[in-house]
Amino acid sequence: MSNIPAICTVFDRGVRPKPLYSMVNIGGVVKFLPLFLKGLNTKLSTVYSNLQFIEDVITKSDVYINDISSHLRYIHVAPQSTKRIYEFSQDGKTPSEDVKAIKKHLCLGLINAPKPKLWMAVKGGAALVYAHLEKRGVMYGHKLVHPIYDMKTVSGRSRSREFNILGVRKDDPITHPDPTLNYMICFDWVAADMRLAGLLSGDKFINNSFKKSDPYIHTMNAINTNEELISRSECKREYLRALYDIDTNGMFMNLTSGLKSWMMSKIKEYGSDVFKTICGRPQHSGEIKTDFNAIIQGSVAEAIQLVLKKVGEKSINNIFTEQHDSLIICCVEREIQMWIDFVKNLMLRPFETIGLSEVTMPVKIKIGTSWGHWIDHSVFR
Repeated sequence: MSNIPAICTVFDRGVRPKPLYSMVNIGGVVKFLPLFLKGLNTKLSTVYSNLQFIEDVITKSDVYINDISSHLRYIHVAPQSTKRIYEFSQDGKTPSEDVKAIKKHLCLGLINAPKPKLWMAVKGGAALVYAHLEKRGVMYGHKLVHPIYDMKTVSGRSRSREFNILGVRKDDPITHPDPTLNYMICFDWVAADMRLAGLLSGDKFINNSFKKSDPYIHTMNAINTNEELISRSECKREYLRALYDIDTNGMFMNLTSGLKSWMMSKIKEYGSDVFKTICGRPQHSGEIKTDFNAIIQGSVAEAIQLVLKKVGEKSINNIFTEQHDSLIICCVEREIQMWIDFVKNLMLRPFETIGLSEVTMPVKIKIGTSWGHWIDHSVFR
């Protein structure tokens, strides 16, 4: 840990937070870097020199940093140019609280802090990609717009501000800024939340269902009779309701005994044990439903973040966006099969790069030339 530089920056609270000043700890030596803080009369040449110094620190080695997304709006770091960024959360709501975080993490001995956690590196790596997507933007009709990907959510799933690219609807006129990349490939996980719930709980019924279909179709086929029919969408609605209400007496809990037992154990241990995602991100909001939801949705978020990092290392410009459970790639027609072959392997085993190659997530692939108009291509399991 002593060889990993650490950066902590105080930002203002605007829509696009401006860095006021930074402190950098390298080998136990703390350096103060004034940036856009009023009252210091810092020359712009000094500001840009200090930003360049921060960029160099991030680029050349592993680094421990706060609020990497906000940093990356002012510097340029390619996804493949750094080993790992370990992002810690300061949770400050005012600059004065951020000052306390600086003292805690830097002045009071960050070099003796516990080893950075895996989830910090996963989040930091994805932030590199999000920063490039923000700066590049997307075309909305004839206008170039720049969504801001916000990762400061309870679950860790991204949300987009200014332009809500995660909420675009069918027929919305969004395209890649490069008009030659006129084909879109959508890689969509099959029932991602239920897949992670099955993996975390070890439920046999849920896990076996993914071999040929998904839990909703599997349940529909298991319980439908000539007298009573239930649709896939009704099964999905009931499963997700029971899951996120932590309802162990839900309609299908007799089929998913492993999931039920796991949910009951989580209820029992809440308060004595911290809920964690698959990469170890702790969830402790103080509200059991929020934290339970976050370990599932947060694990899906970590899966897409790991995929984003790997795809970004190959060609960040081809990434159009992610939409929680799916990744959209833009390319020219002749490269469609190449991208399918490359990305589907990452989506099938998103956790392989962190040593969990046995964790598979089925993926459905669709292709289109305009947003929302998809043609089904294939499903891989």
